[in-house]
Amino acid sequence: LASEGVRFSDFHVGASVCSVSRAALLTARLGVRNGVVTNFHVDSKNGLPLTENTIAELLKPAGYSTAAIGKWHL
Repeated sequence: LASEGVRFSDFHVGASVCSVSRAALLTARLGVRNGVVTNFHVDSKNGLPLTENTIAELLKPAGYSTAAIGKWHL
């Protein structure tokens, strides 16, 4: 992208804590809207509400393939 003139040099997150900011990144919605308002312990039974759509789920019908790699215990 940068070689074609698109350069992203500023980035903001939806929260200052781990689980909440990851949920915001996956859904493009703040924690108060996507239902994730606190950090989850790795053994937690909680997570992103099943009724919440992720950006990947919304882009799939348009033919996009997506992947999330890393610590995504939501």
